[in-house]
Amino acid sequence: RAHGTIHSLNTIENLKRCDKNKFLNEANLPSLLACCGVIDTAEVENGYSGSGNGSIDPNVALVPITCITYCDLKTNMTVYWFAFPALSPRKGCAIAYSSTKSNTSNHHYSPQIRLIDTWGTNECRTLSKCFHNFRILQEQQHQQQQQQEGGSTSSTNNNVWCPPFFLLLPTLKDESTGTIIRKMKCLPLHKDTYNTLCDEEKRRVIFGFVDPNTTTPTEKQPSSSSSATLAVGWTLRNLVAYLSLSLGLGGSDVTFLSLRLPFLRRVDAAESSCCSDDDEIMNNSYLDVADEFDETNGNDEGVGNSLLLDITIPLASDYNWNSNNNDDDDATCSDIYKQYRCVGWELNKKNKPGPR
Repeated sequence: RAHGTIHSLNTIENLKRCDKNKFLNEANLPSLLACCGVIDTAEVENGYSGSGNGSIDPNVALVPITCITYCDLKTNMTVYWFAFPALSPRKGCAIAYSSTKSNTSNHHYSPQIRLIDTWGTNECRTLSKCFHNFRILQEQQHQQQQQQEGGSTSSTNNNVWCPPFFLLLPTLKDESTGTIIRKMKCLPLHKDTYNTLCDEEKRRVIFGFVDPNTTTPTEKQPSSSSSATLAVGWTLRNLVAYLSLSLGLGGSDVTFLSLRLPFLRRVDAAESSCCSDDDEIMNNSYLDVADEFDETNGNDEGVGNSLLLDITIPLASDYNWNSNNNDDDDATCSDIYKQYRCVGWELNKKNKPGPR
């Protein structure tokens, strides 16, 4: 799910004359910059605070939607234009795949590789189980927080939400014996959570995002080919910006997990994430993502089609479009907004910028 705003205009002329880029920046920069720590969260008054302590929840603020529309009541026609805003680095500083090896373990380095090709079937199943339980635990914690704050947890909200971002700590094994030292773990994406990790965990952590892009390889691609890359979902752009501006990872090579799920079974928040039978947990979570691996044809229809991506994070200064900026501590929010830009207007049916 995503949060956003719909702006209905009175006439079609207003929609045509609207400065689309200015409108996109004004509607989305406050929450995006507050989430990334560029401005104070107190400056945001659009309800994006979701943790109860005044901080911005990246699982909400980093997945915004904006829509402008005009409804012609006489002709029963609606003209609309959706945008999926993302912070944009300035020209010449675009997000790029890293040229050096980081967290992938394949022999021939590629900045993008199928998960099943480097992790194998068992680890993919473990990820299915781990993410399944992570969804349930997150929803249970959210409902407990609502009860503590005197909120309502009505039955209309029993379906478990799928967090768009998460931190993934892969299984840690002894290289000589293969003994599991630490089990795989999914953690919520937040600056406070990341700061609690030890140095060894920060080196191993993978930043996961549920990829809305359904493009999947039709056959096993050669791991040595770095040119045969697949398109990834737009949500990655804001996640990269968050790592640069909030976590201070600009300039470093980071591994991301593009989690590609054919579907997610709706589960009730009352469902326990801790069953006594490990096989039952594995089967339930495995089926939850339709993860069925055909050993004969090497065809994986589920989480194995996810992608591991090695990306060089742009510097925090790369997102500042004002080349003459001197980090003025007295700059107002209005001045700061002029230093950052959003992109994200979708294309129309003719594959050109324009409404539908």
